[in-house]
Amino acid sequence: MDNKEKIIVVGDVILDVYSHCLPIGLSAETPTISVKHIKDELTLGGAGLVYQNLKSLHSNVSLITASGKKDTHIFNDDNVILIEDDKFSLTKKKRYWADNHKLLQVLDETSYDISSNTQQRLINKLLSIIDDNTKLVFCDYRTGFFTKDFCEALFDSIEHINLCFIDSQCHRHEPRYEWFKGCIPIMNNQEAEKYFHIKLDSNNDIHHLLEKINNTYPLIIKNGRHGVIGIDNGTIFTEEGLSVNAVDTCGAGDAFLASFVYNFNGDNFHASLKFANEWAACSTTLLGTLPVTKEYFKEKQKWNMA
Repeated sequence: MDNKEKIIVVGDVILDVYSHCLPIGLSAETPTISVKHIKDELTLGGAGLVYQNLKSLHSNVSLITASGKKDTHIFNDDNVILIEDDKFSLTKKKRYWADNHKLLQVLDETSYDISSNTQQRLINKLLSIIDDNTKLVFCDYRTGFFTKDFCEALFDSIEHINLCFIDSQCHRHEPRYEWFKGCIPIMNNQEAEKYFHIKLDSNNDIHHLLEKINNTYPLIIKNGRHGVIGIDNGTIFTEEGLSVNAVDTCGAGDAFLASFVYNFNGDNFHASLKFANEWAACSTTLLGTLPVTKEYFKEKQKWNMA
């Protein structure tokens, strides 16, 4: 049965460009691979990919985000609420692929945070469409969307919402999960290492960490191909990694976040952890930051090698 609870994704969208190339040899001048460009494919990453996964799961989902005027044409979707900002621009990631191997990734980051005026407009729009039963998903990809002042004003306005989730990337930045008050944190092992100031080399290390902090509220730590471990009401749950023919792991974290939010109702933590672990593993068998379809996911013989 499709989940029709209202879900709203709030966060920064990244433009993912996949540049497909054909290798033609080594350059005569320098020892570098020479390729022939075939085509570019543009997809929405970041909060956009979380939103796309939730759409693929047939959720009742909307996306609230911000963009500069030059990028507004990319969003052609009635369920995307776009607030224009004069200076802000979307961060772009361009990945060069040849023969199913990623050769290079180029990051073009925005130089500006969204303005205080844009932040207030975002809050006003969110408050106009949420109700007490809405699930809120905050995607913090550190591209100028969330600021401390914005989060303080935002979370003072939504204290009545029960189910909120946060994925805040910090592999190149300092952690700031505390900005997102009352949210269920979903982090990977590198982010957990930074946040808890501890080395996590294995699932056992993560298990021992969760035993030590003994959270009564949910907390999830993903460990890549080794699976995921979470704690809820003091009980620790582990889902081991699945054996799949992984082609592209980019976007697996977004797939996990979306599928966990989709399935979680406050009382089914372990079942939701299992479902999200499988959905994310399935996403790695596809090239590009494209969402899994329910139909492909159900045909496990096509992607699950166990």
